[in-house]
Amino acid sequence: VKEHFLEGKTKEEIKKWNYFDCIEEEYHEKIKDAMKMALGGKKSSFEIRHIPGTSRGEWCMSSFEPVIDEKGEVRQVLFISRDITESKKNRDEMEMHTKKINDSQKALVNLLGDIKMEKEKFELLAIELSKFQLAVENASEHIIITDPDAKILYANKTAERITGYSRGELIGNRPSLFGKQMSKEFYEKMWRIIKEEKREFFGEITNKRKGGELYVVDAKIYPILDKNSRLKFFVGIERDISEQKKLEDARTNFISVASHQLRTPLTSIKWIAELLLAGDIGALQEKQKEYIGDLYASSKRMIDLVNSLLNIARIESAEIKIKSETVDL
Repeated sequence: VKEHFLEGKTKEEIKKWNYFDCIEEEYHEKIKDAMKMALGGKKSSFEIRHIPGTSRGEWCMSSFEPVIDEKGEVRQVLFISRDITESKKNRDEMEMHTKKINDSQKALVNLLGDIKMEKEKFELLAIELSKFQLAVENASEHIIITDPDAKILYANKTAERITGYSRGELIGNRPSLFGKQMSKEFYEKMWRIIKEEKREFFGEITNKRKGGELYVVDAKIYPILDKNSRLKFFVGIERDISEQKKLEDARTNFISVASHQLRTPLTSIKWIAELLLAGDIGALQEKQKEYIGDLYASSKRMIDLVNSLLNIARIESAEIKIKSETVDL
């Protein structure tokens, strides 16, 4: 009591004292609810602001704990209040200092700002942060963080390996350092989605390594917003799918070549079966007609299947454009 807001008061004066007289009105209902919870056997704690001039400290951390007797019944409520004015002041000063730090440090400083309030929280979150950093740094995907103007603030080891540029060359530059291989319309659409509409962007993008080699990535770009929906950062995640694309092209080419090679002999078999069934080569017995009919039907089904495979290959290679239209069934 001596070191808090009741400094100098006697026990009798304290018994007559009303706590609500020295706290801001906005906390009154919250304290009443906390008392009800304590009388119901539940503990609660929260920060409370005092009316200036009514106490030694402006802010305190207050706890309301039930005192339970041997029968398990709540007999009293224990009220504990701890002055946290200085810690809150330190936190406010730290936040002001954080705003002055340059953009290249903000991504990590924002994560560390809150956990410096108390030693225990700092240690716990620092461990979690180190796990996060370790996961991002060693991820198999290329990961970069940029400011709203696309200036690179962070790049992981995979970004260095895939692009061929060192971290020193990447940080401070823009993704155009290894990009700029797509059309102007593509980038205009991408920037409209992530910067104006503030939505995620997904798509395949062709980039160029430092050595000049082109490569294809499956890209995901996420705009990071603050609580007021203002754009703070972009997080770009890219997966190199160049080898996958080569395999897909090889598969498509194989299907196309194999289908062409299969269609020629199948067509010949179908024509010969047609000639036999038409009797152009000579009359057939009923059993022969049955066998030749089966042969003809099977070859026709095979030709239809080959044609379907060829159409798939053409669609995948963009040789065929699908155009939909309304029809009267």
